[in-house]
Amino acid sequence: MAFNLQAFGAGFAKKLTEDLDDERDRINKLADDEAMVATRQRLTKNAEREAEQKIADETAGLLQSIYEDPDTVAKIMAGGKMNADFWLTAGQDAIKKGVAPNTLINFPSISNELNQEDKNTFTETVNMSDGKEEATPVGMGKISEGAELKAIETMSDGTGDSIEMSEGFSINKKAFAALYGEPTKLDATYGNRLAKLSQLMAQKPDSPKMESWKSEQKILLKDLATMKEAERDKSGDGVDEGTKITAGNISTFAREIRASVAPSLGLEYDSIEDRFNAIDASRRHMLDIGELEVSNELMTRNTAFKSDGMKAVAEGIYNRAVSNLTDYGFNIKNNEADKLKKPESIEAFKATLKAGKYNKGDVIFVSGKVIVYTGVADREMRGNPFLVLNERNIDEDF
Repeated sequence: MAFNLQAFGAGFAKKLTEDLDDERDRINKLADDEAMVATRQRLTKNAEREAEQKIADETAGLLQSIYEDPDTVAKIMAGGKMNADFWLTAGQDAIKKGVAPNTLINFPSISNELNQEDKNTFTETVNMSDGKEEATPVGMGKISEGAELKAIETMSDGTGDSIEMSEGFSINKKAFAALYGEPTKLDATYGNRLAKLSQLMAQKPDSPKMESWKSEQKILLKDLATMKEAERDKSGDGVDEGTKITAGNISTFAREIRASVAPSLGLEYDSIEDRFNAIDASRRHMLDIGELEVSNELMTRNTAFKSDGMKAVAEGIYNRAVSNLTDYGFNIKNNEADKLKKPESIEAFKATLKAGKYNKGDVIFVSGKVIVYTGVADREMRGNPFLVLNERNIDEDF
């Protein structure tokens, strides 16, 4: 059979054309598949970005509702998701514990960096609210919400604010209403930070941050004074309305101070009974040293509040503590002389004092003076950290 070159050429060309068409179809299909994958990836990424943006917008909105300042929110958001999550959680925790996060984040101790140290400061200040549940007085039973208002309504006899409860005993309706008044979030915020500063200064007297702590304390007290002065509104009967300094407030301040100083004194604080827990008889004096701390801090805060009630409470706590420490000191001198420290002279006492070699509760007898070292700056001892039991308002410069 003869070979037909023309037919072979035509067949080869047809086959080649079909192969080229198949290859083109395959390439086009691959291109379509790749385009579809790219489109899917692009759509997925777009969806992810939109979801992330939505979360970021919602987070920024929540942060704005907590901290209120757009610049603060922008700074938090610039730190990334984990940073935003921290400040969101910390702010919500503050609100739950009665602290105003938008005020706290602007305190002097919080820098513009909002760094890890700032986070620690924020958290430790908020946590000062832990264990401060208001205790109901023994025998009073439960106090329901609005109970004080109902009590006032039923105590009216049409004769004014003073109500006679029994012969020789009456109460003032306004004072009764104020007794269980809750402190504002601002009161709690300032109180927490001041209590924490007192704790830090008591626990770390040699810290390089001492001057910054004192400076912050001074600034906060000044701010408190300005805030409380703005709240004052003299009523017709001379009662300061809106000052927020009630028996309940003073009790709350004393409670948070006791809770803050307890660890540095090796004591435990009972938040239900509002007192330091009983300890071994040999360390009972530490309870009274703790009360000196409470009195001092109340007096410090009262430079802002200027409350006669707070001053009276602070002085009452101070006088009771001094009376107990006086008994303690003279008992050591008269009955436990082996525990008595006897420096050779006032100069030797001063040198040991300056060297920080006395412990809280040490009883010293020198030049006829019976001294109890408390570690608490005493207002009747020219700010010295001790009590001279047989000599008040000392003139000598220690």
